[in-house]
Formats: sequence, structure tokens, C-alpha cells
Amino acid sequence: MNTINNTYKRIITRVLSGEATATEKKKLDLWLARSKAHSRLYEQYKRIWELEPETHPDTEFDTQQALNKVLKKIATDNTIKHSHNQIQSRHRFFINKTKKLYWISGVAAAFLILITTSLFFFLRNPQAEMLALTAGQQDELFALDDGSRVHLRAGASLFYPKGLNYSKRNVRLAGSAYFEVEKDDQRPFVITTDHAIIEVLGTSFYVDEGEDYLMVYVSEGMVRLKSLCQYGTEATIPKGESGKLHYEYQKITKRKFDNMNFLAWKTGTLEFNNEILSEVFEVLEEVYAIRIKAPESVMNMKLTARFQEETPEDVLKSISLVFGFDVTTSKNEYAIQFANTE
Repeated sequence: MNTINNTYKRIITRVLSGEATATEKKKLDLWLARSKAHSRLYEQYKRIWELEPETHPDTEFDTQQALNKVLKKIATDNTIKHSHNQIQSRHRFFINKTKKLYWISGVAAAFLILITTSLFFFLRNPQAEMLALTAGQQDELFALDDGSRVHLRAGASLFYPKGLNYSKRNVRLAGSAYFEVEKDDQRPFVITTDHAIIEVLGTSFYVDEGEDYLMVYVSEGMVRLKSLCQYGTEATIPKGESGKLHYEYQKITKRKFDNMNFLAWKTGTLEFNNEILSEVFEVLEEVYAIRIKAPESVMNMKLTARFQEETPEDVLKSISLVFGFDVTTSKNEYAIQFANTE
């Protein structure tokens, strides 16, 4: 995993804000020239920095003044406020004293983790109040201020500026979520993750964030998926197709889908139409967060079936009856083998 030391984090921040000295600029140039990995990291920071437009484009951005406003805001408001409606709870996000000192010392990673992403939005737009939505141990549905809806999977988080009243509706996602974006031709909806940017006008799609990939399934409309890496690619994903960004190779592969199994965690419905068991098991592992072990000899067998609101035990039991398997379980791991007929 690429890393960056604290000295260069501070220099990059100063360069992007226009406050770097000639010596700092030269030092950064030498550091960038030493490694392509350094250049890729710098480009990621730069792209995220440029996502949010200035509140006043004719006014020069003053980083220190913005920071002072943020710290003043923190000092006068130490409580977390809540606003609720029928399907959501929003948590206003503030930086505590420890993280305030962390930023002042220059050690913060700037933009690529959730807490510093929120601070980044504050610095780029000092008047914006950041809202944080988080799903706990269960999937949760939230409504955003622009009318869009987001279904966060368990453990996922979304950060966005209150009101979304900017030229681009920028949000930050960590984890997986299904979006139903309110159409607005004048204000694209932009989702940023650690590795990619997803831009839409008005559509419905699912973002599945894995350890070494990012998948986007488009059920309505069209989105543009773009890698944050300097040497990455971008692709337009239309309705009925998925796009997969491979972090290691920085390539996007597209394919059509003929079922909505990627939303089974939300709809409770699984459908398989003459699909090989290796792909069936892969879907079940994703939907139920389980592991399935099976011999290679069964992987090419094909299944046609439909399951509605069933547990993984019930699904695998049904499959075992069709093919004559035995299924044993230990915690979240299921082992499949041919039944002993002796």
C-alpha cells in the first residue's frame, strides 16, 4: 500500500492552497520525480481538492482564515445536534479537540479518510456544515436534502454538505450503498471514494466497494465511473450494465446483467436462470456475508431457481436437495459435498 510521510502531506496541502514557498515547491518536485507512486498519490490529493468549487470564485482562498473559522465553530459548538424525519437521522459532524490538534500539527492525512474529508469540505467551503450518515449493524435508508435517497449497507458512511446547494452535489462514500439520485441537469451528483469518482445527473445505481475493486451497477439512467489514479481510466456505464474498477490494474471492465441479485440485500429476492454454481455461490457469499466451500466438480452445474426472503441455510438446503449435496455449517462458513449414498 502506498504511503506518504507527514512532511509531504503538509507541503502538498500548502501547494494546493497556493501558500507554498519556492523551496517547498522544489522539494515536492524532487519527491514526485523519484517515484510514479508519489505522482499517483499527489494526483489523487489534487483531484479531491479540486472537486469542491469555491464559495466565492472571485475571492482568493485563505487556508488559515478558513481554518480559524472552523476552529471557532468547533469551540462554540461541542454538542452533536440531530434532525430526524420518518426514514433518517442526520448527525452534524464536528472535529473534537484531539483531531483539531492533529490537524494543527500537520499530521493529518488531508483528504483520503473520512474525518479529514469532512474537514476538507469545511476548508474549501467554510460556510458549509457537514452532515454524516452512518449505517450501524443493519442496512439503513436515508433521504438527502436535495430529494435523493441513499440505502447504506451495514457499516457504510456518507458525508455531504448540508443543503447540497453547490454547483456540484458532492458527497463522500465509504462502504457500499444504493443511490436514487434526484435529477438536476444543472447540478451533477458526484460521489467520491478512496479510489474513484462517480458522476450522475439523475439515476439509480448500486456502488459496491470491495478490498481491491469498486463495482457500479446501473439500474436506471447512466453514470460515469472514473479512477482517481493518474494512470487510471474512465467509462460510461448505461442502464443494465455494471462497471468494475480493478485497483491493482487500474482498468474498468463492463458487462451486462440480467437479474437484480446485486440488490438482494435490499429487496430480499434472488433469481438464478441456468447459472453455474460457482457464480451462484459467489452471489450468496456477497449477499449473506458468508463463505461457501465446495469441490470443483460441482462448480459448473447449473441452477434455475428463485428465492424470496430466505435465510442462507434455507437457500443452500434447497440447492442441496436439487443436486443431492450434503451441507454442513460452522459459524458463517458452509461446506458442500456430495451426499454419501452408502
